Amino acid sequence: MKIHRIHTLLPAFLLVLSVTVTNVSCCTVDNDPTEEYANRRAKLFCRLKAMAKANPNGYTVDVTTLQHLTRGYAVAVAGTQNCFNDESLYEVVDYVMAHPEINAYGGWLDTMTGNYHYDATMIIADRDEAIAYGKKNGQKAIFDLNTMSEIMLSPYD
Repeated sequence: MKIHRIHTLLPAFLLVLSVTVTNVSCCTVDNDPTEEYANRRAKLFCRLKAMAKANPNGYTVDVTTLQHLTRGYAVAVAGTQNCFNDESLYEVVDYVMAHPEINAYGGWLDTMTGNYHYDATMIIADRDEAIAYGKKNGQKAIFDLNTMSEIMLSPYD
């Protein structure tokens, strides 16, 4: 009976151990759905962290391909507001994985605070729609990928 109990606890222990190792080292483990999620999450974290290092002023990449985007308007969503450290980057990855409508990841340097922010981002083709979405999400600005410039949003409109 005691051997059976140990046997039933061992898979749960290994799962916790593998998730912990995955978060730290970005390694791959078995094909358990939970482990698969942890692997995907860890790989995205590592790639987005490297993206931030390679693009110290900021980046906007497609959520599926992680390729840089150059058209449309980038609008951060309220659900990932104020994410600017490693723990927060995991929150952004989790948010995007749970919200299939999100189509981009963004990162940018706040020159006032020195914090590098990570965002779940929507790329919207129409400027007016992007401005409305930005206001709806409490943003101070959106980013025009066509001109690589910031568009400040007035809170009074």
